[in-house]
Amino acid sequence: MSRSDRTGRWLPVGRIERAGQRWVPGWDRLVAVSLVRAGALAAAGGLLLSFLLVLYDVVATVGEPALFYPAVGLPLLGATLLARSVGVRTALGIGAALLAVGLAYHTATLDGVPDPLLIIASNVELLTGRRVLEIRQAGVWALAVTPTPVFVTWYLTLRREYVGAAAAGGATLGYLILTGDAGTTIA
Repeated sequence: MSRSDRTGRWLPVGRIERAGQRWVPGWDRLVAVSLVRAGALAAAGGLLLSFLLVLYDVVATVGEPALFYPAVGLPLLGATLLARSVGVRTALGIGAALLAVGLAYHTATLDGVPDPLLIIASNVELLTGRRVLEIRQAGVWALAVTPTPVFVTWYLTLRREYVGAAAAGGATLGYLILTGDAGTTIA
């Protein structure tokens, strides 16, 4: 069964035109979104939400929760705006720069000049079960690392690089699981 729109084009009604794509009658001016694409966007949103809830909990416990929203919103906006105009290598470079600047800021907020080996040892301790809340300036650390996985995961999702997006978001979630901050409810 088909119906024509105002331009005389025939639109499929009530059936799948192509694999995973459905057209809705009367919505001819809207772009048809693939069901697979919509599912991938929803999955990426769920992945983002899973580790963002943990990081928000850290910030809300020891930091300023109002700063968390721009730390999430601005990378989402940036990834959305840059997804069509910037290549993957450039975007990954932006993500690495965001992480480097954030970690440098976190290091600058620590008392004294920390030893680089001590910072590496601290990260190893985090990976072996030490909670993020136990490190110095945990709220600053959470705000410092949040923009990178948000930007990279959302950018790669919008570029339809779903495996890379899952790897970026999954690595962040995995890190938080190893620290013990993300419990079985999140994971």
